[in-house]
Amino acid sequence: MSLLWGDGEVPDNCSFNALTHVFGDPALCASTRLPIERSKDEIVAAIWANDVVAVQAPTSSGKSMKIPLFMYEMMNEPPARVKYPILVVQQSNFAAEKMVESLVVFFKWPRQQIHLRTGKHDADKFERGSTAISVITYGLLWRWLTGHDDACDSAVADHGFILRRYAGIFFDEFADLSPKSEEASRMVGKLVQGRLLWNGIRLVVAGYAIQGKYVRDILGAHHYVVVNGRKHTMERCVVAPVMENVDILQVAADLALAAIARNDDRKGDVIVFLPGLHEMLRVQVMLRYTVTLSAMKMRQR
Repeated sequence: MSLLWGDGEVPDNCSFNALTHVFGDPALCASTRLPIERSKDEIVAAIWANDVVAVQAPTSSGKSMKIPLFMYEMMNEPPARVKYPILVVQQSNFAAEKMVESLVVFFKWPRQQIHLRTGKHDADKFERGSTAISVITYGLLWRWLTGHDDACDSAVADHGFILRRYAGIFFDEFADLSPKSEEASRMVGKLVQGRLLWNGIRLVVAGYAIQGKYVRDILGAHHYVVVNGRKHTMERCVVAPVMENVDILQVAADLALAAIARNDDRKGDVIVFLPGLHEMLRVQVMLRYTVTLSAMKMRQR
């Protein structure tokens, strides 16, 4: 059974070409557990045994939400009386904000235990002993490491000590980083490998497209873990305009709406990957407008 676009779903001004697809595992679909949870023991064992661990896992496997939790639990095992937090680094303000939202709404984390700090979202204060997870961006990490742009007002006077308050560091979506983000990651890798922070600190990087050579070039020696198994079917195709002046974001919105309108065995979640926050907001407006317009037409009938 294919979930790819049908003839009536692709806009008239676009061509369609199917590429590849990876079927979801029926056993995983029927389970309430995320795919990453099946590999918890292997991931935790790798983190205990290595300073730096790279985890390759499929999109929607739960790596962004669950790996920081694995790290927090293992680094604060009883009889630890003082609990130390995990630092999570995201590529954008949007990703950091959405991670916090998901942790609270879907995974029921107490909001007061999460410290969100990006340069844009800075209302939260780090509280030693109660903060479990700090979520920041690679850009803020760079400023923490270099002391630029008044980055030291995060409840710590000396920026050289900020990273020492964490028991573990998690770099999410560790692929295709900007030069500045790569350099910040390289600096953290040297601090961890050189035991210049807390002696037992661990660094974990994860992503779907993560590559061992890329990790090695930036962070050096590491242990590589591959998580197999996909809960949802993923299909790749090309939908391309056949004429000039076609708004590709409108095409993305139209395709998303066509998928949302499906029913029966073709019904499912829709994930749209876009290059930046501006594009995300534009597509969001398009979707809301179309849905509102459809609702008005329904009421008029």
